Amino acid sequence: MSTATVATRPRGWREIERRARELELRFQLVLEDCRRSGLYYIERFAYTVDEHRRTDNERPLIHGPKWIDPETLMPARNLDPDTPDDYLRYIAAVWLQEPLVLVPKSRQLRLSHLMVHLHGWLAMFYPGQLIGFQSKKFEDADALLRRLDLGLRAQRKFHPHIPWPPYKRIKGAIIFPETNSMIMAFAQGDDKVRSHTLSALFSDEMAFQEEAEAAYTAALPTIEGGGKFTGVSSAHHSFFWQLVMDKLEAGR
Repeated sequence: MSTATVATRPRGWREIERRARELELRFQLVLEDCRRSGLYYIERFAYTVDEHRRTDNERPLIHGPKWIDPETLMPARNLDPDTPDDYLRYIAAVWLQEPLVLVPKSRQLRLSHLMVHLHGWLAMFYPGQLIGFQSKKFEDADALLRRLDLGLRAQRKFHPHIPWPPYKRIKGAIIFPETNSMIMAFAQGDDKVRSHTLSALFSDEMAFQEEAEAAYTAALPTIEGGGKFTGVSSAHHSFFWQLVMDKLEAGR
């Protein structure tokens, strides 16, 4: 008569399971802190891909000493123009507070990267968001989605234990199924803006979009309804510049 083998758990298994549960809870709390504070999220978990490097090119978006305290989710120091990337922290704080943000820029300041990730945070953590990325050409707007996709992949690569919400990248869109939110790519113009009830619209290189004024006018209900409009562009005399300088002609 054969003797049945009884499977036994290793000694100390209860302690191992307890620690595993504690770690799981800790990572869930980190995710909740990301939802509660866009600044905490951007400082610690936003990544960008440096096209100038052939290897090791997945880099944190924001460098320098942290601004947001992880315990209180409040600023732990004063912002300083001489501290690396504090200008990005300041712009992110303004974006989180204001419905209309216009930022003139020069090259290599990573402002488009910042806006891509802020809008990604909005879609990832808040339900029912419909967000537009708009550029002169559809392909340029879709490249912004690719930039976000690469950043989200790096985020999950370097922080795999955090239970990040899943997402799906398709041509012209990124979808977050858990929040039922979507980011879509638009070419310039007002037709796409008018045909969707947007939660936020990010217009990249707005000064070089000939139809920027029509798109902005179409987006006004988004702003008035509690949504966001963000314009970022290199310097160029245009409707964008008139908007930035508050010099729109009377009657417009």
